[in-house]
Formats: sequence, C-alpha cells, structure tokens
Amino acid sequence: MNKRKQGYKKPISYYVRILRKDGRLRHVKLTSIVTSYKGKDVSFLTLNDLTKEIRRERKLRKLATIDTLTKIYNRYVLFSTLEHLIEYAERYGETFSVIIFDIDNFKLLNDTYGHLAGDRVLREIAKEVKKIIRRSDIFGRYGGEEFLIILPKTKDPYPVAEKIRKAVESIDFEKGIRVTISLGGTVYRKGDTVDSIINRADEALYLAKQSGKNQTVIL
Repeated sequence: MNKRKQGYKKPISYYVRILRKDGRLRHVKLTSIVTSYKGKDVSFLTLNDLTKEIRRERKLRKLATIDTLTKIYNRYVLFSTLEHLIEYAERYGETFSVIIFDIDNFKLLNDTYGHLAGDRVLREIAKEVKKIIRRSDIFGRYGGEEFLIILPKTKDPYPVAEKIRKAVESIDFEKGIRVTISLGGTVYRKGDTVDSIINRADEALYLAKQSGKNQTVIL
C-alpha cells in the first residue's frame, strides 16, 4: 500500500550525545516517524548508536592530518594552512612568518645511537616546541628531521626562533644525547606563493647551516 495513503509523514532525525552512568559518551541518531492509524497520529521513535562509526571517522580524519611519530601536524596541513594564509594576506593586508628548522648532524646521531634514539629526539623536540609557540601557531613535521612553524600575524620570527633554538640546546636526552638545531625564517611578501615562501625559508636554513649551525638566519 502507498505510504501516503497509510498516512506516513516525513521522518525527522536528531543527532544527540548521551552520557551513560559509567561516564562514557554515546553518539545516537534518533528518528521520529509519525503515521495515522484509525484517524489518530501514532509516533514511533528509533535509536541508532553511531558511536563506533563516529570514532572511526575521527580516527581516520586525525590520521590524515597528524604525523604518527611526533603527533604534530603533517605536511598536508602545513601546505593547506599556507595557501589559506596567503589568500587572507592578499585580501586583508595581514602578514605572517614561517620558520623551518632541522636537527644538526641528525644522520650521525642515528648512526651512533640508532634510529629508535633518533625517533625519541624528534618526539621530544616536538613536545618542547609546542610549549613555546602560541595556540594560534601551526607546527608540523615538514619531512625527516625538518620541522615547519607558521606564525600568523607575526612580522619578525627571529625572537621565537631563538627561543626554540636555546630550548632545544638545553634538552638532556637519554644516554646523554645533546643536539642543536639550525633555523631559517622569513616573512610573507606581497606576491608570495607557497613555494616561494618555503624556498626562502629553506634558503635561510641553508645559510644557517653553512655559517656553522646552531643558529638562526632570517631572510
């Protein structure tokens, strides 16, 4: 029989969160169906627990944006953020800065202490940098032992870069390992693209390496 003739009305769905007695949160879809039976409205309510699906979706979303080793943003997020900030800067005249840094003599560290020790160093440096930068700053792993920081509304990245350099230099890693980093920074210029601003910061990093490492160069 046709649903319209039976008196069915369009179902209405609600998505709610329910806190259970054990403190765990459940994500539930409630669907209300109203139909007519012998001249009277009759309502049906169905519940569909979406908790597993939502957790799975969040996990996949996180894997798509977070570096699995250091638990900071990955290259995809860094490039997407730069594209957005360049567009914003062109439209509203805002500015931002970029810092690229890497670990000095990282290959020697891996060869001497092993890759597990190198991974621990990467994780510890990521934790230390997160303590220093602002909540609005975007920090991610650019690749290998290279990291990139995007500083919105910042005209001079040097003070932040130097604070990070000194903080990393003072970390006492396991097995008595001590490391230094070299940093290159730059400020957005009108007409910049993602490639041009990264290349300029990378050039600054190269100059820092060539000048003896464990220092900051801003171009």
